[in-house]
Amino acid sequence: MNRRSLAPFAILFELYFTFNKLFVLAGPIVYALAFSAGEFD
Repeated sequence: MNRRSLAPFAILFELYFTFNKLFVLAGPIVYALAFSAGEFD
């Protein structure tokens, strides 16, 4: 396998890893916002 065929997979994997980390970090914040918004109903 040459390096050029692996490049897109590396980029996709990096994007996936970044978004995964982002959602893990943002999850509790979104949950807290949704919970506080529900309390004001």
